[in-house]
Amino acid sequence: MSGDIQSGGSTITMQVARNYMLTLDQTFTRKIREILLALQMEQILDKEEIFELYVNKIFLGNRAYGIAAAAETYYDKPLAELSLAQTAMIAGLPKAPSAFNPLANSERSLIRRNWILFRMRELGYIDDATYQTAVQDPVTARRHYTQAEVDAAYVSEMARQYAVERFGDDAYTGGYRIYTTIDSELQPFARQALANGLTAYDLRHGWRGPEQREIAQALSRPRSKPRPKAWRRSFLSLPKFAKPHAKPPSAAKRKSKGSRATSATGFRCLSARPIMACFSPPSW
Repeated sequence: MSGDIQSGGSTITMQVARNYMLTLDQTFTRKIREILLALQMEQILDKEEIFELYVNKIFLGNRAYGIAAAAETYYDKPLAELSLAQTAMIAGLPKAPSAFNPLANSERSLIRRNWILFRMRELGYIDDATYQTAVQDPVTARRHYTQAEVDAAYVSEMARQYAVERFGDDAYTGGYRIYTTIDSELQPFARQALANGLTAYDLRHGWRGPEQREIAQALSRPRSKPRPKAWRRSFLSLPKFAKPHAKPPSAAKRKSKGSRATSATGFRCLSARPIMACFSPPSW
């Protein structure tokens, strides 16, 4: 017992009541209404009619809702024109539309399809010869979408919003046709002209700063020249060493400094001993 409202546990009749007449809110009020509607539906409709409503509303993958839409999506055919193997493929989708999807996992969907055919033979709906022929059929499902006649996504969305505001949810199922003033021959040129204009505008104005203003300013500024490492700074700051590769002093300067000796590499030693003695290990 988690104490939270969990999904699932609904019968097919309850799912039909929820899909057609209720929302998907996970509340106790919605669940009680779902149970009451399911009881009333079972008194009015028989099991075949309830199941018909169920299969014409459920999600079957790839934006297909209902078996008729799935037939168009996967096979580009009406449901009545599908073969037995194709029908069995769609019949296996309701359990897990994502896992048994023939476009996403053809091997697993084939196993599910053949199991559906096996059960049909066991229950006497088909004979053994029909079963053997159907299981040999390859997976022919492909992704089929209705091609848009005109590439005008913004106008289409405006028309959809207008239809929903005027007709409500019937705008999706009422079979309405909406005509706009878009010219299908001129629309591609209008889109290209708009794209060219936006590109030219952006090039004229140049860099206008980062798109996200909430990021730290240190990330949007150009980086300065990196500082030398700590060990290098310490090495160069030692008082008894000069910078490497410095020009060796002249002989006159060496004589004037007396006790200081300079190596050929430019490092000065605070001793009058030979240069190599400055770099020899100390004697303890």
